[in-house]
Amino acid sequence: MDYGDSDGVRFLVMERLGTNLLDLFQTTGCCFTNAQLAEYGEAMLDAVCECHSRKILYVDVKPDNFMLGLSGKNAGKVVIADFGVAEKFIDSKVTSALGP
Repeated sequence: MDYGDSDGVRFLVMERLGTNLLDLFQTTGCCFTNAQLAEYGEAMLDAVCECHSRKILYVDVKPDNFMLGLSGKNAGKVVIADFGVAEKFIDSKVTSALGP
């Protein structure tokens, strides 16, 4: 994954992804086991924490914005999509309150 800014235009390059968690839930007849729910929930939290550790504030947390990787190192893993409302931390008070 790569991201940045080119001539004032933000970009994010990531691999092609599979289905999102909402669609996956609906196609399984709205039936995940407790273990699956715990696994997906933990993976979602890990992904948001990774963004925040990179000083990217990701706030659009919902099942349709988390997708399964199709290939490579992310095959079968939960990854974040849709950074449309994500922002870099810019307020030193906010970043210091969230930790290093």
